[in-house]
Amino acid sequence: MNKLYISAVACAIIIISGFFYVSGTNQGNKENIPSKQIAVNNTQESSKTVSYHKSSNEAQNRSVSNKESENRALASNNDFNNTKGSRNRTLKYVNGTTLQMFKALEVKFKDKKEKTIYDHFENVRNYLLEQYPREKALSLFYSYKDYLNCKMEVYKKQQRWGHPSSPEEALQRLQWIQDYRNERLGEELTEKLYGKKMQKKEYSVKKSAILKSDELAQEKKRKLRDLRREMRKEGIKQEEHQDNYQGYQQKLKLYDKDLEQMSEEERNQKIKEIRKETFSREVVEKMEKIDQKKRQYKKNVKKYRDKRKKINNNPDLSKEKKQEKLQEMRKRLFGDNAEGFKRRENKRKALQKLRIKNSSVNKN
Repeated sequence: MNKLYISAVACAIIIISGFFYVSGTNQGNKENIPSKQIAVNNTQESSKTVSYHKSSNEAQNRSVSNKESENRALASNNDFNNTKGSRNRTLKYVNGTTLQMFKALEVKFKDKKEKTIYDHFENVRNYLLEQYPREKALSLFYSYKDYLNCKMEVYKKQQRWGHPSSPEEALQRLQWIQDYRNERLGEELTEKLYGKKMQKKEYSVKKSAILKSDELAQEKKRKLRDLRREMRKEGIKQEEHQDNYQGYQQKLKLYDKDLEQMSEEERNQKIKEIRKETFSREVVEKMEKIDQKKRQYKKNVKKYRDKRKKINNNPDLSKEKKQEKLQEMRKRLFGDNAEGFKRRENKRKALQKLRIKNSSVNKN
């Protein structure tokens, strides 16, 4: 019994001694930490909350700064402005419908209140990345960027040019546009985007020049046949679709010089033949009725002006009586359109007086 008691006391002493040894060791380690390091640790712990909010604000500022830097980088990037030989696009995603897509992108983002062209490009790029895989989206984006930069330059040039004064000048401008696109976009992208569009425009200008020439219909027809043959050689299979009225107007231009050399009866007969070739019988009859009304209107106008001269030159009539007779005659000849005819006549006389005045000033 005494032996067990003595053993228990010994074990207790050993455990207590071990506890004080460990505690002393920890205290000694704590005392061995440099005071500067302790201060640093305390400072870090006390500033955790402030540091978190500060880093959050800095992250937002960096985001804005990065966006501005990106726009500046785009502006200074030679590849952004020099579209020839762009390294950032491949043409495997460009096809016959890409031009329509590019035009749709212009319309889609034109109301986004973009401050610069770089904002516009950023919107388009982000949209394409949402719609397509990254490779395709970026390829289309760089092709779009090249296309729009080129288009804006062409537009500026056209604004300085104004309207062409002749078909020859119009053709020269079309050639410049084609050469400029080939230079800025490359011939392959130009062909993929515009295809035969420029050739069709060139054909349209040449055709218009033939129709407006002073030659007779037979010579115009020959030149048009040659032009169509040339168009087929260039690979343009057919002309753009025309409705009946456009075809009718084209035929009138074709025969305009011939019609000028005909008598009134021959001219009316020829126009009627052209209409029959172009329109249905019902349409031809309606057009004839309209022509009859026009002819009757012209007769009434001539009758009114002849009568008006006699009335105004009649010394036996007072000013009020003359106005009364003229009003009665307008009502009889033009019915419900009498007041409208009166306004047109007054305007015509005012313009005549102005021309006479200007001509006399120029002579002096």
